[in-house]
Amino acid sequence: MNFPTPVLNEITPNDIKTLKNICLNDEEDYFNVVDNQYVNIYFFYSINGICDQYNKVVMPLKLGVLTKDDFMTEIIKHRNNHGRRFNLSGIYSFKNSLNKDNIESFLTNPEKHNMFFEYKQVESINFNKSIEIYQHHNSVFVFLSCDQNKKSRKSAPTIQTKKTLKNHD
Repeated sequence: MNFPTPVLNEITPNDIKTLKNICLNDEEDYFNVVDNQYVNIYFFYSINGICDQYNKVVMPLKLGVLTKDDFMTEIIKHRNNHGRRFNLSGIYSFKNSLNKDNIESFLTNPEKHNMFFEYKQVESINFNKSIEIYQHHNSVFVFLSCDQNKKSRKSAPTIQTKKTLKNHD
């Protein structure tokens, strides 16, 4: 099935000016900056190099921090899937740290705002205050891999032998 390719309109200077006026007037308080309350953790399961499944977990944060202990607990809980044990192969996070002061800069030069981070080991991850309506974008991506086939018992084929009865007279 072929889907049409969406056409993305570029952000014009007029759009940025309108957004800036909304931020400055703040009548509706669209860009309320708050502490992050939760984070989405996605577990991606790769079997023999092919990403086969994923799970999503919503974790509450403690004062804007995903603690190492809570994070490690979730990894241990989700490292077994469908009878296979997976090994940790990568941890990445997306931290949305936009606020009223830097949203205009983000819209004009989004490549200057690095929001993806890589971690070499399990550690506490801090999520700074951000705009409330973008809070659901804060995520942690955990990649788990397994290079083995699912272990199952296979029965050996049965070989029938001809049996003869001996007569003892």
